[in-house]
Amino acid sequence: MSEDISPDVSREAGDYLSFKPGQRLKKARELRGLSLDQVVAELRLSRRIIEGMEADDYPSLPEPAFVRGYMRRYAQLVKLSPDDIAARFDESYSADTATPEPDVRPRNPIQILGDLARPRLRVGRLLSWASLAVIALLFVGFFWARQDSSIPAASEEKAGPTVSEAVPVTVAPALPVTPDAVATVAVDEVLPSPSGPSELPLPVGVGASPVASTAAVTPAAGPDVLGLVVTADSWVSVRDAKGRVLMSAVARTGETLTLAGVAPFAVNVGNAPGIALSLNGRAVDLKPHTRGVVATLTVAR
Repeated sequence: MSEDISPDVSREAGDYLSFKPGQRLKKARELRGLSLDQVVAELRLSRRIIEGMEADDYPSLPEPAFVRGYMRRYAQLVKLSPDDIAARFDESYSADTATPEPDVRPRNPIQILGDLARPRLRVGRLLSWASLAVIALLFVGFFWARQDSSIPAASEEKAGPTVSEAVPVTVAPALPVTPDAVATVAVDEVLPSPSGPSELPLPVGVGASPVASTAAVTPAAGPDVLGLVVTADSWVSVRDAKGRVLMSAVARTGETLTLAGVAPFAVNVGNAPGIALSLNGRAVDLKPHTRGVVATLTVAR
């Protein structure tokens, strides 16, 4: 598809500058020779939503936060300024729905929930890191305690096989050496009496097991990490296996979120094409779980 517009088309392009944002998008699409089906395929939105945006029929469309993100993506597709289209949408939406400007408009429940969820997410991240640090410190302390307790045992093992004291041996007086006689040793004086107690001490450690237990220590496993890369505004709800709500808010374009919890996670995404999901660094495909633009799935290890 050529990105250049002929001079005649450029002169006509000025006509749509006074139009509403949806009309501008439609005019730009027609100038670039794009069909409605091509836009539906590129943006991965339903035909009803595309037609509603081009007609500026805001009551038939989803929440304004979602529509604003859809129009920004549409503007990028037809080479218009996303910021300009978003600003025109805010003005048109305010005028058509008799609402004040965005800066003085009462905050809707989704925005309020988002503001409430952000501090909880930050606290949750801090608690997760603190838990990991505590586990690491406990493991290091246990390791050093094992090392300190094994030092005396090692010393005893090295000192175990000590040499026993020599048993005094008495040799009988030497006899004259004759052809018929030989020198003899008083055996009774050399060896202890069979009936008496043995005078030979056993080496230290004999009969006892000097080997200390060496059971392996397995550190506690860390939490599962769910990663989200946001390319377009989207409502995201995440609940882990323990029933904790890790997120329930609008994720803004450009944000990179990390949620720590226990898998499997129950995930709901309002604008699936605008979210890239991963579990423990492994990408999760949202397409098989997407109906329209909403994805509902359970993410397990």
